Amino acid sequence: MSVEVKGSLANMQVREIGNTPWLTLVCTSDSQFTITNELTKVRTNCGIKGSPAEAEFSASGNAIQNAEPTASEVSYNLIKGWQKTRTKLQFRYLSLADTEAGLTEGEGFSNFGLGYFTETTLSANAEADGLARFSWTFEGTDTLDDFD
Repeated sequence: MSVEVKGSLANMQVREIGNTPWLTLVCTSDSQFTITNELTKVRTNCGIKGSPAEAEFSASGNAIQNAEPTASEVSYNLIKGWQKTRTKLQFRYLSLADTEAGLTEGEGFSNFGLGYFTETTLSANAEADGLARFSWTFEGTDTLDDFD
């Protein structure tokens, strides 16, 4: 039996390091989490030998700007502030609980660690729905799935 994980339950949460509460990026329309390893290769007379570097990781996504986020939500203005002050954050990119599918929070997928917001792009369009949107990029540092 397969249990599909709903993309609508993907959740990016961040907090300042310490005992501050988790804050959720709200009004997200899509998001991605990328893990890459640089591979150093050496050609020898025994074939190609390879050695992977430690994993690099990042998350990115797109959202609708919410001008009045609650105390547990993150929107463009807060991300912009963290980016300006170069604030290192804890993050977790995980699946929310899906009781219908029998999955608990993080059971579908879970990635966590430390990093920084490194790019935000705010866009406004007078056409169609007219909503202000923004994209965000979060770059991980240190070791994936470790808060140090």
